[in-house]
Formats: sequence, C-alpha cells, structure tokens
Amino acid sequence: MSPEQAKGRPTDKRSDIWAFGCVLFEMLTGERAFPADDVAEALAAVLKTEPDWSALPADMPPLARRLVQRCLEKNVSARVPDIAVALFELSELATAWPTTQATAAPRRGRTRWLVAAASLAAALASGVGVWLWLRPDGSATLHAPVTRLALVPPSGVQFADVPYPLAITPDGRRIVFVGEKNGVRQFYVRSLDSLDAQLIPGTEGIDPRVTLSPDGRSLLAFDLRNRTLKKVPIDGGTAESICQLPGATLGVVRGASWGRGGNIVFAMEPEPGLMIVRDTGGVAQRLTKAAEGDVHGRPQFLPDGKRVLFTGIRAQGGLFVASTDTREVRSVMPAPFAQYVANGHLLFLRDGTLWVVKFDVNALQPIGDASPLAEAVSFVFPGGPARMSVSDDGRLVYMVGAAVTGRATRESSLMLVDTAAGRESPLPNIPPGPYAFVRISPTGDKIAVGTNPGAAARVKVYDTRRSVMTPITADTRSGRPLWADRETLVFEQIRGGAAAVYSQRADGTGQATLVWTPSAGGWTYAPNARLPDGRLIVSRARLGSYGIYREQDLLLATPGNPAATPLLASTANEANGAVSPNGEWIAYESDRTGRYEVWLERFPQMTERQPVSTTGGASPVWSIDGKRLFYMSNDGRQVFEVQVSSRQGPALTVSKPRLRVQGDYMAPLWGYRRFDVMPDGNQFVLLKPAAEDRGTPLEAVVVEGWFDELRRRLP
Repeated sequence: MSPEQAKGRPTDKRSDIWAFGCVLFEMLTGERAFPADDVAEALAAVLKTEPDWSALPADMPPLARRLVQRCLEKNVSARVPDIAVALFELSELATAWPTTQATAAPRRGRTRWLVAAASLAAALASGVGVWLWLRPDGSATLHAPVTRLALVPPSGVQFADVPYPLAITPDGRRIVFVGEKNGVRQFYVRSLDSLDAQLIPGTEGIDPRVTLSPDGRSLLAFDLRNRTLKKVPIDGGTAESICQLPGATLGVVRGASWGRGGNIVFAMEPEPGLMIVRDTGGVAQRLTKAAEGDVHGRPQFLPDGKRVLFTGIRAQGGLFVASTDTREVRSVMPAPFAQYVANGHLLFLRDGTLWVVKFDVNALQPIGDASPLAEAVSFVFPGGPARMSVSDDGRLVYMVGAAVTGRATRESSLMLVDTAAGRESPLPNIPPGPYAFVRISPTGDKIAVGTNPGAAARVKVYDTRRSVMTPITADTRSGRPLWADRETLVFEQIRGGAAAVYSQRADGTGQATLVWTPSAGGWTYAPNARLPDGRLIVSRARLGSYGIYREQDLLLATPGNPAATPLLASTANEANGAVSPNGEWIAYESDRTGRYEVWLERFPQMTERQPVSTTGGASPVWSIDGKRLFYMSNDGRQVFEVQVSSRQGPALTVSKPRLRVQGDYMAPLWGYRRFDVMPDGNQFVLLKPAAEDRGTPLEAVVVEGWFDELRRRLP
C-alpha cells in the first residue's frame, strides 16, 4: 500500500508504481520492503520508515538501484511517473548490463538482478496491455486501480457488533465508528490520512449507531437516557439538543438520516412510522403512517434532500420513498434493505445477498439488470441492514465477519469449568444444541436448561449423576426455568399467544400448573427468584425491533394476583434480580450508566444502592452462603466474584472483583442466564458456542475507487 493510500488521499497510476517497487525490492533481496507483523505496523512502516537499501545486491548498477528507490519514493511527485518509464529503464538495464565477466560464473547478486529484470520486464509488457484494455475510453492513460485496505481500531478496542456501526463522511476523508472497550461503547473518528483513531468526547451511553451530518462535521446522537436527540461535533465541542424523543421509556432506534436541506428523519419506538425534525431544533413530527402491524425504518435521504428512501420492516415490507413536502409515500420495489449511492446505483437485499443495480433517482425505478455485490458485507440479521457506508467520491467502507453476540439462537455446548483443577470439559452425553439458559439446582445434582427463545423453546433437566437429559416441556413453548425447590421448576410458558408462569416437577412427571398470570399483555416474563412465601421476582420486557428486549423492569409477583408490584421500573433497563439467601439484599443488572452493570440494593425496601461490577456486568448469582456474588462480563468472556460482608454494620461491603473464569462463552442476554455456579463455588457451568457458530471478529475494510468498479460491472 502506497503512502497516499495509507493516508486516505486520492490515488493514481503512481500508486501502482509503488506496488511495483515493493515487488521488485522483494525479488531482489528476498525480504519485504516494509516488514511488519500486522496491518497497523505495516501502515506505520510505509509512512515513517525506509527500506533497507543495503539489502540490494552489491553489484547492481547505480541506475538500477536508483530506479528501485524512485519507485519507492514517498513523495508521490518525485516517484517514477508512469509504468512505461519503469518498463523502458528496466528493459534497457537488462539489455545493457554485461552478462559476462572475467570470472567463469556470474555472482549470485548479479544473477538475481538479471532474473528479476527479465521477469518483471515480461510481466510489465503484458500488464500494461491489460491495464490499457480496461480503460473505458480506450485511451493510453492508465486506469487507477480499485484498492482495499484494512481499518484498524485503537489498541484494546474492538468494533461494536451493532446494526449501524460505522459511516464515512461525504467527502470520503474520515470514518466514524462505534468501538467497544471493556464493555463500554463509544464513538471514534479516524482520518484516512492518519494512523490513529480519536475518541469523540461525550458519546458514552448514546445509542450505538452512526449517522453523520451532510458536511461530515457532526454526529447525530440519540441520548436515550435523557430522551433527547442531539448533534455532537466530531472534532470535540459542546453537544446541541435538537428535540425531545417520543415515548416515555427507552425504545429501539430503527435508523436515521440527515438531509442536505436541514431535515432529520428518524425511526424510533414506540412510533411505528418515520419522524421528521429540523436540525436547528424543534418538535419532531410524524412523516409517515405505518400500516397496521408494520413499522418503518432504515431511512435515507435521496440527493435532493426532499425525498426519503425507507423500508417497511414487518407486515407490509418492501422499499418506499416519502416526500418531506407532500408526505406522499410511493412504493419502489420489494426489498428488506436498500441504500442509494451517489453515482446513481442502488444496493439492495435479495435472498440474503447484497445486489447492485443502476437506479433512476427521478423516476424512482431500477434500470437494467442487477448484479450481486462481490464484497462480503456483514449483516446483523439476514434482512439487513448492511453494515456499510459509501462516500460521494466513491470510497466504500464495510464490515466483514460476525462477532459472537448475545443472540440466543446459536448452538452451544454445556461446559463444566473446574477452577480448582484448572480444567474445562463438556458435560457428558450432551451434543451441541440450541441451548440458551442454565440453572443449577440447590443441591447441584441437576441442571435446568432452556433452549432458544423461538417457537421451539423448551425446558430440559440434566442429571449430573447419571449424565442424562430429560425433556420437561415437550409440546409447549417454554423457557427461562427457575428452581422453586430441589424437585420443582418454575418457568415462563406461552399458551394461546399469552405469557404466564407455570410450575412442574423436575423429573418430567405430571402436568404444568399455572402459578401466575400477568394482567398486562404484550410482554415477556422471566422468573428470577422465588421467595420463601411463594412470591416471585420477575423480569419483564418487550421484544422490540432487531430482536432487542426493551423497557426492562423488575416486578414482585404474588401467585393468584395478576397485578404485580414494580420493584424497579425506571427509564433505564433493570433485569435479572437475584435475592440473597438471607432475603435482605437483591442483586440485579441495569444500564442506567450507559452500560450494563451489577448493582445491590436492600430488599424489599430498594434502598442503599451500591455498585458491584466495575467494567460492566450482568446475570448476578449468589453463593449458597450469601458471602459471595458472581457475575458475567457483558461480552460473556469472563466471570467475576466479589466478597460480600456485613461485619462492619448493617450495610454491606463489597470487595473488588476477582476473575474466576475466562474463555469464549455466550454473552448475557435479557432473561437468559448463560452461566451458573455449583454449591462448592469452584465449579461453573457455562454455554460455549459450537465451533461452527463462533463467527469471526468484525473487521472494517476501506475500498478506494469503488465507483469505477461499479461502472465496469454495470456500464
């Protein structure tokens, strides 16, 4: 990669000269011109270091040595200007350099030079013809190549696995992305003429999706905690409020777009249609009205700034365009996701594959045949959105890979980790399956297992003494089991489309018995704890767009009474309550700080709140004696333990977290406990993704000259 490419600057045929020089240097020396162990080191070497010129053959003619050096000149204006010049000089040198000397055999260095010169002269002779042939106008000017380079996040930061993780500014000079470090998601900006990404101040805790202003200077920030839409300067500065967001509780954002005319369109629950507001501030108004059972999302302004491309995500489906002036909505084509790019093409999904077609933006209809896109763009869900962004000058940036996330539909294995022995092993006689939940019985001889959360969700029990798995609920959608005692399970069951809590014997005999029917419909429930008097701590949530659980609350439910008492029902999410063995404290997870952390409060007064985790955490579990509390990191890769003591008075003291387990395990998800602890406090049962479902880490790729590639494929 040439220095100008590494800096994100325009490229031309002199970038090919650089690549040619790198190949020639390696052929002559057997070493890379810029050796490095990874992409970041390679970029730094290209920008800051020089090749080891002493490695070139000692008897190379001075003119030949100078040719290699001029090909690898960092200053593009001083580099060999054209491959034809290099071809001419190379051919002349190969011909003019004497092939016989006083000695009988040529020296090794001279032979290497002659072979390299002859090989590259032949390659260049054919390569020039190919390049000329690729020119659309048939002229003799070499066509700038399509090049790809990796975008590397800062040390310790990984790309966040979210629907809209990155965007490139319209001028193609900078990329904004969502990074995750120690469970905290924040926004970063990387100039393509720099090696380092910079943290954008004030972005912790905002909704993790990237939407940029038309001038590329500001970021649209959904501050869900304060129910405010803001614009945040990318280069730092004070954020400005634009409007209040709809609804009184946290909702899922389904996309946003900032148009050149100063309008902002966004889609956010609980509103099913699109909303519109001026970027100078005001009150958000409804732009579109969704049909019954449908929701609108993934908006994108077309170039005129007056029409918005969007999709119907549920019942109606398809691609539409809405006018900001007339509010008229027009159907375009059946597609779950689409994106218009500035050179007149439309990217859209068909059968899980991203396709491209020429598009008449005035008539709002495709032109000619579509072609599948070569790039392996990553999707969060099969129906989109595609994790990609295109600048006005034809730079494409996209994500590849799929990080292991908290989605409950992956296959996994039940693993027993013995921390005292330092050993991990699968539980015997259980092949990988759609396991999503584990709960160990009070005596440790049985493990309740919940499968994936779809229509086929079931509850099973694994006997650790006999290594046998027994189905408990065979024909009804059931999940999230809780041990009421050593012989009885309590779980959520869906009957007739309504959720309720049932109980059943853990040996699979008998019928499920109704325990509690909630008064409010449209929610899903997860039993968290059973109190000695039979009351239940229940987590409640709504399943929103993109499979995200929202409006998470903790309730206290009394069997036979449909009305539950809220324990924690704030604008933040609170879930997975665990009551201490003595019944005086409750541990739970909440995202009130912008990420999920584990907290403690006195129960049932819900006072004396104090934090437990320090770098993010979820799914708290008490030890049998109530002196220790365990929890899982937000990425599922670590389990921590804290000591809990009340020896110094009525209030609890909590120690610093101590790492107990580390590995590649399933991450926490609302209502799904991914791990549990045996009574001895040293053995842990965790869910480990099956090898074929672990995915690959997310990576970002930048493509230079992508519009040229589209024109060649769709002339």
